[in-house]
Amino acid sequence: MGKTIFISSHILTELTMLCDHITIIDRGRTKYSGPMEALLASQGDVVEYLLTLRAAHEPTEKGLRALDGVGDVSRIEESPSYRVTVNRETVSTNGMLRCVLDSGGQVVSLRENVRHLNEAFMDLTEPGVPT
Repeated sequence: MGKTIFISSHILTELTMLCDHITIIDRGRTKYSGPMEALLASQGDVVEYLLTLRAAHEPTEKGLRALDGVGDVSRIEESPSYRVTVNRETVSTNGMLRCVLDSGGQVVSLRENVRHLNEAFMDLTEPGVPT
């Protein structure tokens, strides 16, 4: 709509839902200014995905582990969900999905595990109040 609204809040979870761009200022200095999505996205070559299947599926786990560039595959407790850590340059989401389908797994969802705004905020700012 071409409108800007300034919001100052300590409730960061609400800001994540309300804002598409964000500026973080610490001690009078701008630490980040830009799209919320870019701030929360994984940094570097290693990225973690959350894969949810219709049911836990051992052949899918084995298939993903065998893919070149997959660092780790771990099941999340007793759920049919997995954390899959990959090298972004080597493994594509299409490659992961092809592996799951070829092994007979039924995909419910696959999404990048992004960090929370409070984590990004803590990474960018200095702790405590200056004296």
